[in-house]
Amino acid sequence: TAGSAESGDYSAPSSVPIPAGATSGTATLQALQDADTDDETLTVALGTSLPADLNAGSPNSVTVTIDDDEMVSTVSITGTRGKPLGDEGVVWEGETIVVFVGVSPPQPNRITIPLEYADVDSESSDYSGPSSVTVEAGQSYGLAQIRTRHDSDAQNEHFTVSLGANLPPLAAAGTPSAWTITIEDDEFYSAVSIDAVLPDPVLEGETIYVRLRMDPPKPVSVTIPVTLTAGSAEPGDYTTLTSITIPAGQPQGVATLRANHDSDTDDETLTVSLGDTLPHLVTAGTPNSWTITIEDDENITGGGESSSEVSIARVQPDPVLEGETAYVVLRINPPRPGSVTIPVTLTAGSAEAGDYASLTSITIPAGQLEGVATLRTNHDSDTDDETLTVSLGDTLPDLVTAGTPNSVTFTIEDDDTTVTPRQTPAVFDPEPGNASLLVTWYIRDDHSPYTAFDVGYRAKGTTSWSTATASATLNEGRGSHTISGLANGTTYEVRVRARNAAGTGPWSYRIEEGTPVAPPAAPTISSVEPPTRHGAGTKLAVTWNAPSTAVTAYHLRWRQQGTSAWQRRGSLDGDNWLANYRTGGQISGLSPGTTYQVQVRALIGNSTGPWSATATGTTSAN
Repeated sequence: TAGSAESGDYSAPSSVPIPAGATSGTATLQALQDADTDDETLTVALGTSLPADLNAGSPNSVTVTIDDDEMVSTVSITGTRGKPLGDEGVVWEGETIVVFVGVSPPQPNRITIPLEYADVDSESSDYSGPSSVTVEAGQSYGLAQIRTRHDSDAQNEHFTVSLGANLPPLAAAGTPSAWTITIEDDEFYSAVSIDAVLPDPVLEGETIYVRLRMDPPKPVSVTIPVTLTAGSAEPGDYTTLTSITIPAGQPQGVATLRANHDSDTDDETLTVSLGDTLPHLVTAGTPNSWTITIEDDENITGGGESSSEVSIARVQPDPVLEGETAYVVLRINPPRPGSVTIPVTLTAGSAEAGDYASLTSITIPAGQLEGVATLRTNHDSDTDDETLTVSLGDTLPDLVTAGTPNSVTFTIEDDDTTVTPRQTPAVFDPEPGNASLLVTWYIRDDHSPYTAFDVGYRAKGTTSWSTATASATLNEGRGSHTISGLANGTTYEVRVRARNAAGTGPWSYRIEEGTPVAPPAAPTISSVEPPTRHGAGTKLAVTWNAPSTAVTAYHLRWRQQGTSAWQRRGSLDGDNWLANYRTGGQISGLSPGTTYQVQVRALIGNSTGPWSATATGTTSAN
């Protein structure tokens, strides 16, 4: 008869056989697993229809207690693990962060814990994570991997992951039940500058080409505002130009304006400048303005069907950097009433045929004094500057004769050893250490290999910079260097620039700050004992006292007594890492009936304290 038990809590026999001549018999009553956590009672009594010649004696019933073996476990979010390693609750944009969900004590059966997410200043598209975490039978934690995504802004963002409202039976929410994750943005600023304004001088009535350079290129097209300021020119001497678009992934953007004819006979000047309000994540580089001369054409004879003289006015820029574009400008005087196509030839000096693209002709539009064509130079494997000559072709159009100069030799400047870095590092927040800062940066590949990086630093509020030299080694574009010999508690500003064989590149656009911190004292281990229930023969539970409220993580290690090699926590936890609020951890995979030595140490950022005094504990024997 069920007391507080239910019919599904047991399997009972309906009778007990007593062998002939025996004074007793035996039958088995099986207690079954159930979902609740209560002890339950069950009464076994003699039936009312006993066999003939048998009477009920005393006692004729016994009450049995089914001792429940279920237990309520406390569930909590015990920590996170992201990139960069060691930063609790921090993950680089585009990387994955692991969230640890702890179950204490472990359950004998698999348990699934629901998760919920809430935006702080992030958007739901900035990350994606699972709706639940499964903790396997006998395990003390499960893992949820949350993937973050790149976005177009440059701000750090935050969201919260928390235990779901509907926890399973035998699970109760512990502390902490939520964790705020910081997505550290990997966007960085690009510098835009005026790379060239060509031709300079430009003949009155001709086209002006304005070329901007973006470093590093942006993944989306960017429109840069520009302003035109008259020097000795007047507003009617040129057309308008308000912006230039640099295509996605490209280092350059080009736009044109026109120099107009006027009635005076003076040469005039015009300045092209970057606008005041640049797009998001774009800063003004150098030069940010360029002044050109508009050359007056009043003294140049014009028109008619008389013959015209064509010449090579210039090749710009000269020298041109290997891999960049040169502009070849022809001039015809007087202009022709119809467009004319002038043949040109390229003759290698010290250059080789593969060092440049082909160019066979340049068209001068009807009525125009000049025509422009582009010539692309190519990267090569040597380290020499090279020369190339552009000449007028032998067979010119009717009524066109060769003028002077009819050829121009220019230099292709090699970019392997003679050009300083153009890329600018993007610096992440420095990680504090003991009298040190770990500085990490990202930089794109450049035209020639980096040989080192300069890491500049100074105490905040001071003017003099110190410089440390860092290795040129990069891991997927990321480099790092630890600055040592700093003062704990003092805030430092840091910046980074690249070096190659030719010299140094520009400093990083943003100056980041970090504050070194003294290491915490060693924790005091208070107990090393087998867990009271599951796994007592293969596990030890370690508890300790926190040495400081500023601790960000703990390291835990152990070894079998009498051995020398220390062991650490599993690879999923990286370098034997434990969350900052934890003052205890569990070691598993041990041998029954064996004594182990245990140590723990605390960290504040990268500032690592000493190992604690050794404590010992012995697993239970099987």
